[in-house]
Amino acid sequence: MKRILFVMALLLASGAALAQNTVANIHTASGGTTSLTLGEEGGIYFDGNNVKVKSLTGTEQSFAMDQVARVTFSEDETSVNAAEAVRMKVYPNPTTGKVVVEGIGAAKSDVMIYSLAGTCVMKTKCSDGAVVDLSALPQGIYLLKCGKMVSKVYKH
Repeated sequence: MKRILFVMALLLASGAALAQNTVANIHTASGGTTSLTLGEEGGIYFDGNNVKVKSLTGTEQSFAMDQVARVTFSEDETSVNAAEAVRMKVYPNPTTGKVVVEGIGAAKSDVMIYSLAGTCVMKTKCSDGAVVDLSALPQGIYLLKCGKMVSKVYKH
């Protein structure tokens, strides 16, 4: 149960668009904080009872799950000017079915919809301004991901 809550916290915390390098701040139960820049090559994953963080440089650090108090995310402002950052918009939100996706570019891009359990429940290709039909999904909160951008969608 703790792992599921931890995954949900990670997914919800990453709800902002990830156009810049994302910094994962691992706050430990002992009060320490370790900050690692994730970028495109980095990531957070689980290995048994450990949370592993792979940084932009390829270094990997492991934290015992019971020693991680919380994880926060921030943007590395030096990587990309904030004015240049692309922000994905999904509306209407909340929705009863169809949503419009803007800010993903003119080319067809893979758009994936994830449940809060981390399961990919839908995958489609769309371009800027496309309509994605979520009416087949049950009510809940979903994460719509396109490239490095993520947006929360509330389905009624």
